[in-house]
Amino acid sequence: MKHTALVFFSLGLMGLSACMGPLFKGGSFEADPVCKIQREHPFSKSKLRLDGTGLDTQAPGYQLRLKATQTDALSQGLDLVMLLDTGCVLKREEEQPISAELMGDRAINPLLPYQAVSIQLPRAWSRAEFEAQLNADNCLVGVSFPRSYRTTALNDPALYLQRHHSTIRRKEGHFQFYHPDYGMKTRGEPLATIAILDTGVDWTHPDLAGAIWSPHFDGEIVMAPTYGTGVDATTIGGGEESVIYDGDDIDLSGGHGTHVAGLAAALGGNRLGGAGVMPHRAKIMAVRVFPADGTFMTSTENVVNGIYFAVDRGADIINMSLGAAISGPAEDPIYEAALQYAVDEGVVVVIAMGNATPGIPATEVDGVNFTVLPAIYAKDIPGVLSVASIDVDGFRLSSFSHYGRNTASLAAPGAHFSQGSMIAGVYSTRARGVPSGSSPHPLMLALPGTSMAAPLVAGAAALTVGLFRHHGLEKPSPAEIERLLLSSVRKTPQLGEAVISGGALDLELLSQQIHQDHPLTAGPTGRVDFSSEICP
Repeated sequence: MKHTALVFFSLGLMGLSACMGPLFKGGSFEADPVCKIQREHPFSKSKLRLDGTGLDTQAPGYQLRLKATQTDALSQGLDLVMLLDTGCVLKREEEQPISAELMGDRAINPLLPYQAVSIQLPRAWSRAEFEAQLNADNCLVGVSFPRSYRTTALNDPALYLQRHHSTIRRKEGHFQFYHPDYGMKTRGEPLATIAILDTGVDWTHPDLAGAIWSPHFDGEIVMAPTYGTGVDATTIGGGEESVIYDGDDIDLSGGHGTHVAGLAAALGGNRLGGAGVMPHRAKIMAVRVFPADGTFMTSTENVVNGIYFAVDRGADIINMSLGAAISGPAEDPIYEAALQYAVDEGVVVVIAMGNATPGIPATEVDGVNFTVLPAIYAKDIPGVLSVASIDVDGFRLSSFSHYGRNTASLAAPGAHFSQGSMIAGVYSTRARGVPSGSSPHPLMLALPGTSMAAPLVAGAAALTVGLFRHHGLEKPSPAEIERLLLSSVRKTPQLGEAVISGGALDLELLSQQIHQDHPLTAGPTGRVDFSSEICP
């Protein structure tokens, strides 16, 4: 039986008050009177903090700074940074000899309440002597090593179109996943591979080209760049004339697979188009499971062969924005066996929940009165997740999205808004040859559907895998990744009746859940620097 592909399948956040913690005033620390949460100031115990943990081995003066953490001598020329109470210095500079000596000829900016100043020690000190002089200087808050920081902002010009990023709190989540101290670096070898089982992927798209997985088969077959990458699963098992790896899986079927791939892992920070959920160090394994003739119909054979191919070629996550909607109970044991094989081999599978059509309105998937394959298997196979769609505007279940309080794992944005026939999609990469419609950016296209919600979850699963690998940790099992994703959703009463987890994907909450349950993802110390604490 052939199955139909599900093709067409800003939340305003309340402001968060950040706690300032104890404040330095005239030589002592006082509690912030506005916030009830008390945090120990980093210099409350000592004004000299020369912790060598996490020193950049490539930074200038590294050996000198490393030596300073291991001996009692502070050498002349050592790079440090000091924090001063500006008002105190301006009033009492003549009484603070250490401040004056370290400042040299530099002036204090009276517009800053506190001022950080990079310095080089003008002469050698013993640690005890230096610390004693610091403690005697009431205007000096503390001294430590300087650090080099890089921007983590994405400079992609069409990012403003992708308002779904705000809904899943991408910026806040990326602060943790790509944290400069314990997060993934934005450059380096790939850390996670996402297989996109779909209509193919336009591997010439400039926002995808650098992220495309390329097969190399034990030295026997090496795909030349001119032949593209990936695999066309519709050519597998077709008799003597079939080509196991035809190498040309480019998306010629309406751009669905290209759009899906971009939502998961379009490159970020490259000054082009938009960005995916995992914009750095992800690979997109393009597996075409739909025919090249542009029809959005395929078979169990094609998709299942695509699953086995992706698993055995090293995919970490499989995304399937496809399915078949059936009235009454239904099963596909060949499909079920392939999904079980995937999770047994450590591969997370993310599946779209399915969309309403003119003849089939949005319906609860219960497996008795209404079934969507293969999404229904998410309730029975740990590590298989099914994804319903919510609107960016309103954070509500999309009008077209099938759902299931016992069958849909979680929700993610699949449309900007959806009210009856009025539906606006989310923006992602546009395949060549596909009309851009009214899109204000030539590389982007807006499409709605649970097809679009699923790859956002696939990208989040890839971020999780990447973070573990970055720290040299064993990749979590598919069941553990599912647990982390479902236990960190942002819940609402409406979604409590629509999906198992009761909520929608939230990258900030996911990062916090990972660090809480797996402290080594924050490095050897297990210390996490969240961007703010919330006042009650």
